[in-house]
Amino acid sequence: MDLQIFDDGKGAKFSATPVNQVGKPVTLPSGVVPVWTSSNPAVLAVASDPTDPTGLTAIGTPVSDGTGITVDCTATLSDNTVIKDDGSQAPVDVVADATATGFVIQEAAQ
Repeated sequence: MDLQIFDDGKGAKFSATPVNQVGKPVTLPSGVVPVWTSSNPAVLAVASDPTDPTGLTAIGTPVSDGTGITVDCTATLSDNTVIKDDGSQAPVDVVADATATGFVIQEAAQ
């Protein structure tokens, strides 16, 4: 099932847990910091969470409406092995927030 977030700018937080071949959590080697990307940055911009020095969390900020956006996490180990999750099992939909919650009043002289 897709995660749906509103296009109101609040976004989503993503986290990654490194795992071994049998899916058990492990620690990344020192100095290895993952890189996060969006399959469509025109809909969902993704950047590493600046408060997390490990790089294992990212913030997704909606830019426009769209569906099926995947968020990828990639790291290159010291032996040049690339580990990656392409996010295809958990796509994100950015949808319009069309629920009225108040008014914006503008003033103009006549």
